[in-house]
Amino acid sequence: METQTRIRTFLEAQGIKVGIINGASGPRNQETIARFRKNPPEFRVIVSTEAGSEGLNLQVANVLVNYDLPWNPMIVEQRIGRVQRLASEYASVSVFNIILSGTFEEYIVGRLMEKLQMASHAIGDIESLLDAAGINDDNGQENGSFEDKIRELVIASLADKNVEQATRMAEESIAEAKRILETQKENIDNMLGGMNQAEYDGPMAPDLPGVERSMNPSDFTLAAFKSLGARVTPQPHGVYLVEEGGIRKYIYFEENASAALNGTLYAPGSAAFLRLVSRIIATGIYYVNNLDHNPARKSETLAHQWVRNFDGSPDKVEFKEVQLCFEGNAVVRVRATVAHDSYERLVDVSCSPDEHNNIQAERLGFRRLPDEIENPSVLGINLDKLEQAAEQDEAISEFSCFYLERQVQEMRAAGDDERKRKKLENDFTPRLEMSLVSVEGRLYRRVKVKTQYLIDNFEYDSILTVTPHTGELNNVPKMGRCALSGKTVPKTCLKQCQVTGTIALQHLLAQCEFTEAKVLDTELAVSEVSGRRYRRDEQMCSIVSGKKGHKSEFLICHETRQPLLLSEAEQCEISGNYVRKGILEQCEVSQKRVLPSELARCAVTGKRVLKKFLVISSLSERRFLEEIAIQSATEQYCTPLEAKSCFWSGRKCHPDDLRVCNLTGLSIHFEYATRNNPRLQSLLDLLNGINRTANSREIWNTLTIKIAEILGRSKDQCRVESAILSPDGQSLAVCSEVRTWFGFKVRQAGFVYSIGNYSVVGRVAHGQRKSEGWLEG
Repeated sequence: METQTRIRTFLEAQGIKVGIINGASGPRNQETIARFRKNPPEFRVIVSTEAGSEGLNLQVANVLVNYDLPWNPMIVEQRIGRVQRLASEYASVSVFNIILSGTFEEYIVGRLMEKLQMASHAIGDIESLLDAAGINDDNGQENGSFEDKIRELVIASLADKNVEQATRMAEESIAEAKRILETQKENIDNMLGGMNQAEYDGPMAPDLPGVERSMNPSDFTLAAFKSLGARVTPQPHGVYLVEEGGIRKYIYFEENASAALNGTLYAPGSAAFLRLVSRIIATGIYYVNNLDHNPARKSETLAHQWVRNFDGSPDKVEFKEVQLCFEGNAVVRVRATVAHDSYERLVDVSCSPDEHNNIQAERLGFRRLPDEIENPSVLGINLDKLEQAAEQDEAISEFSCFYLERQVQEMRAAGDDERKRKKLENDFTPRLEMSLVSVEGRLYRRVKVKTQYLIDNFEYDSILTVTPHTGELNNVPKMGRCALSGKTVPKTCLKQCQVTGTIALQHLLAQCEFTEAKVLDTELAVSEVSGRRYRRDEQMCSIVSGKKGHKSEFLICHETRQPLLLSEAEQCEISGNYVRKGILEQCEVSQKRVLPSELARCAVTGKRVLKKFLVISSLSERRFLEEIAIQSATEQYCTPLEAKSCFWSGRKCHPDDLRVCNLTGLSIHFEYATRNNPRLQSLLDLLNGINRTANSREIWNTLTIKIAEILGRSKDQCRVESAILSPDGQSLAVCSEVRTWFGFKVRQAGFVYSIGNYSVVGRVAHGQRKSEGWLEG
């Protein structure tokens, strides 16, 4: 800041008007730029700190002086970019670097920076040059950045070291980088064809129109204050007194105006001028002719007139919605920006009511236009449509297209460097900022109303759309003729008789109390069931009582398919179907009354029962009651007469469950038999000596006699070893020892003895016990 002040003081002593830019005052910076841009300029020189290196548009200048030369070449390029811009009027820009003579700055910084800038201007890309020289900190090289390289040389110089060789090597690196890049360019030209003989095929610089001002700054300022309700009074020496909201202040437009009044300068770029512009834009300037005068009353009158046209009696009008329609022009301020350039202009947009309209509630739609517009929707303006139209402006489109083409070109040149491609994409993508500046045109309303009226003292209503200022009616219901009264009325008041097809006024039609259908009164009858009115074409008559009524009062007999009343029917307890009384039968098991088709007869007992209670014999295929059926292990059924007895247990079994014992030849249930070779398990256990049960010992002597007789042996040669009683207690499985060969040979005989019949039943099994068990034979 001290250096900046000294430079300014020196230049002003030479008679040069100087402006200041620094980070301490944003409004003063804008005022400085505005005065620098004037033609002729009020400031000939701007002295800026580092705050002016980015984001400013100083294209009106053509000389740049680096008083304090940065050691980072990218910062120098940024400074040059403030002046050398797309819309600059100058073919070239002069750049001067001030360096203290006889110092390391001249010897090191000046030499390297001069070499680098000359080489980069020849090549056109300083980043590529730094990369090729191996001194760019963005590429991850160990050599460090250009700024680091200079810092190393300066420190070495301050330490009285010989830096000539290092400086010369840096110069040679830059020169070698330039040579490499030029060689690469030459190789590409040789491969793809040089550009010396061809026209430039890159994006052409846009031909942007200049700014056209409709009034000068002073006229704008005075008009703006008056539009804001201020009182403006001229004073001597180009000074004006502005009185607004109880506050008095003096304003002037030239710096040489009298400053004795402590006035405020209003010039382009000044803080006061910019605040005034913001106020005008925020309040919204509009010249809109409101075509509607008392639109609510006019809409009501038009609705009533429409009702009287068909001899209706108007009752009342209800406002449903109000559509605001705007027709005219709007001025939109559009600012297109990229990272290093911007373009701003006012775009005039033509607005048609087909696009610029919006629907408001009744209270908002009828209100008077405010003096200041904060929301353009109160004028019916569609901001989205405005923005779409402004984007199509030729100059804005040309600016955006140029940088989008540049973006494609630069990203193609960046190759596979994703970091650089992403930065280029961001830098060259145009961004649009828009704000509505003013509107001029006319505003009118379309009002949707619900009008209520009487025809023959019966109430009706219709929906209309009214344009109050023209008296035009839209979306009016079509008219139709009543066949009964001969009147022509809105079709919405008419209904068609659903029996005869006759079209008549709704109040001339009667209503079916069952279906709510509108029909002629002659087409209705009174139900003999409920006393309610019903349409004749839907009449039914009970087959039982002969009573007539609406079809919804009747049931259809499931068996006879004839109508009958609910009181004349009974319901099947299984299917839920209704039939006339006397048709249902009773199930002899569940006692439920059901349809005859739900029952079947048991082949064993002869009972009529529900089908679900019956099963089918797997032997005879006869249907009979499950409760008396004999069921097999595989869920097969047979009747009691078809069942067979298990000799060992005595119970009735399904024949599928019986097996023939290979020892005795008796039929036994499979649960008492061995699996693969069916034998009575109890008898086999006795023969194997596994079971030594001694049931019914009191008859063992009888058993001995019986077996001796059967085997043709003496009683002394036979002895009962064991016996086991059957589950029903009617039989004994017996194992008897039989001795032959003078008692030296012992065998075992097994048999089944019927206690009730006092006899051996079935065969007697003969065999001998071995180590592996009893073996027959």
